[in-house]
Amino acid sequence: MALFWTAGRRSAKLVYTAPSQNSLRVTIQGMPSHAGVAPEKGVSAIVAAAKAIAAMQLGRIDTETTANVGTIQGGTARNIVPAEVTLLCEARSRTQEKLDAQTRHMRETFERECAALGATVHVEVIPEYRAYHLQKEDPVLRIAVEAAKAAGLSPSFKESGGGSDGNIFNGYGFPTTVLGCAMEKVHTHDEFLRISDMVKDAAWVVEIIRTARDFR
Repeated sequence: MALFWTAGRRSAKLVYTAPSQNSLRVTIQGMPSHAGVAPEKGVSAIVAAAKAIAAMQLGRIDTETTANVGTIQGGTARNIVPAEVTLLCEARSRTQEKLDAQTRHMRETFERECAALGATVHVEVIPEYRAYHLQKEDPVLRIAVEAAKAAGLSPSFKESGGGSDGNIFNGYGFPTTVLGCAMEKVHTHDEFLRISDMVKDAAWVVEIIRTARDFR
């Protein structure tokens, strides 16, 4: 069992389903030229990337699906039409068909917008991990629920948009849930975790070990 975030100091959240993720490594090739002498002879890879991003569906796509452009790097000098840009993007969904559709949309948008400007693009799609869907009667969840109650916590079930080692273990056939560890404002500059909540999580883990020992 891995640890994940949750709100509420007395709650014990268990992630019973989490998404698949595809990473997209994108390389756009334009044509360099002097930006002041002959800009019309260049093809800006940065402009091609910008047009593609502007035309793309990103952020929250639906309740199960998200997409993001995380990094963009390119150009060599302010007075040169940039010839190359690289981007790192991702798509996630708890439904494989939705993930496939979003990934296809992102790839096709890059290809269309780059071709319209005279640039070329290579999109490499890398499956990072696969979704999992646990049933509430599965032993791994029953053990965690019983242990939470023994630790004085109120268990509940959560759908997640994040990935973890739980995805990997489930993918190898080892049923795994993700436990709340009360992280707040996750992936922001203000992310924090109360020590008192870490202590409660530690007590929960101890009870999980005890419960699993006697579980039938």
